[in-house]
Amino acid sequence: GVFQFTYPGLIRAARRHDEAAFRNRMRSMAWQALAVTAGMMIAILALIQPLLHWIDRPIYEEHIVLLYWALGVMALYAAATVFHYGIYAHYKDRQIILSHVAALIVFMLAVVALRPLFGVVSVPVSICLAYLLILIWKALTFYRIHFGAPDVTPGSS
Repeated sequence: GVFQFTYPGLIRAARRHDEAAFRNRMRSMAWQALAVTAGMMIAILALIQPLLHWIDRPIYEEHIVLLYWALGVMALYAAATVFHYGIYAHYKDRQIILSHVAALIVFMLAVVALRPLFGVVSVPVSICLAYLLILIWKALTFYRIHFGAPDVTPGSS
């Protein structure tokens, strides 16, 4: 919901080349995403044990570590999405696509490499690695676009 309500104003500010409004919208989006993500994580962590006790399915408790990795994925996704909209507002869709293709490759390689070590946990660990790559790629791209930093991302133009 945070992104759906804030990105239209962000896009408008970018199209009008209103740097102050763009910066304010990005800051607002980032803080709102952080607050909502943190709030959801706290609520999930606070409620998971009573919920597991209530449904009385031991298999869920045995695999609780998957929930923790999923929360990590959620946090990385939220952070990357802030930069995603900042890039999208500047018509740099190619960088968005390239980051996701690279992340897919990282995910597939990581699952294969980590499966012998982590078993089923290799999947959420690999997703975390993929989203970490997306976050770093999009952050670097955003800062290059917005602050004129040197381009270090592959396939940039």
